[in-house]
Amino acid sequence: MKWYKHDSNANADAKLRKIRLKYGMEGYGLYWYCLELIAQNVEKHNLSFELEHDAEIIAADVGIHFELVQEMMVFMVDLGLFEQENGIITCLKLAKRTDEYTSKLIKQLDNVPTLSRQSPDKVRSNRTEEKRLEQNIPSPSEKALDEQIWKTGVSLLGDKKSDRSLIGKWVSEHGKEKVAAVIAQAVIARPVEPKAYITALLQDRTRPTDPYYAEIRKVVASAEH
Repeated sequence: MKWYKHDSNANADAKLRKIRLKYGMEGYGLYWYCLELIAQNVEKHNLSFELEHDAEIIAADVGIHFELVQEMMVFMVDLGLFEQENGIITCLKLAKRTDEYTSKLIKQLDNVPTLSRQSPDKVRSNRTEEKRLEQNIPSPSEKALDEQIWKTGVSLLGDKKSDRSLIGKWVSEHGKEKVAAVIAQAVIARPVEPKAYITALLQDRTRPTDPYYAEIRKVVASAEH
């Protein structure tokens, strides 16, 4: 799967807010990282929507302690963001958010219901809950997310007026969702020069001679697939 649909107000989802409240942007970034890992393995001969890597490998990739990754994954499963059966993590609701090519593959299957290991009543219940969450309208309390993005951004860049202006410029040019995701990735990657890292990742204008080219391209490549 080359891409999947991402709601512009995903940050307002009650479950994702719980992740941020408990684990901050580190947990938020881990959630989207796992979705990318699942999505990039979905293809014509693999529609399982399974997370291929275990917590140990993911921990090594993102630079978070293994036990913390495991704890966060259990929390996400308990929230219903992922499913877990026999030690295998899946995200079956991604089937509703696939690109056009993958959607056609799924529709062509005669046994589409087998994508879900849940009973019909459970599936209907989950779909009702997902629809309810998707229709939520951000309230004034959602300003807390903006404050958290600014707080995290300032902690990475510094508290100078120019740094605050730069964050505002990023949000204006690239949108709050993209900036939030990149800042979350920066928290995980912990680059030596976060300003250069974030700017390059937002603009994707890196060159092989740039000091963080390899690190940034790895992130961009994973997002493109």
